[in-house]
Amino acid sequence: MHRAIWFMLLLTGFAACRQKVEPEAALVGNWRWLQSTGGLDGHSETPATAGYEQRLQIDDTYIARYRNDSLLVRERYRLIKGQSIYSSKEVLLLRYSDGRQQSFLLANDTLVLRDECYDCFVHVYVRD
Repeated sequence: MHRAIWFMLLLTGFAACRQKVEPEAALVGNWRWLQSTGGLDGHSETPATAGYEQRLQIDDTYIARYRNDSLLVRERYRLIKGQSIYSSKEVLLLRYSDGRQQSFLLANDTLVLRDECYDCFVHVYVRD
């Protein structure tokens, strides 16, 4: 009986490990812009108020930013552990080739990118 319980716990542990999705893999995909908020006045902008659509195309090395289906920029990034201005704990950050950093939150099909600077913007995207 005791062995059967340990065996079941072991199987459950292996199943949980297989189902875990790494942040790197979860970031990969196409994302449609919903809203950006920030700046000194807490300004909020959406596709309706901005007059354009934006989307991100993320692979394991590059993030491509599009506005109304026109490529704005394709830039290299890497994930690093570091200090965020939004948390006292070390978090995963996107570090771009020019040195800029963004922290991020992933929840279901929503991606929140937070510029790592004061009075900057928080951008919300949904998986496309």
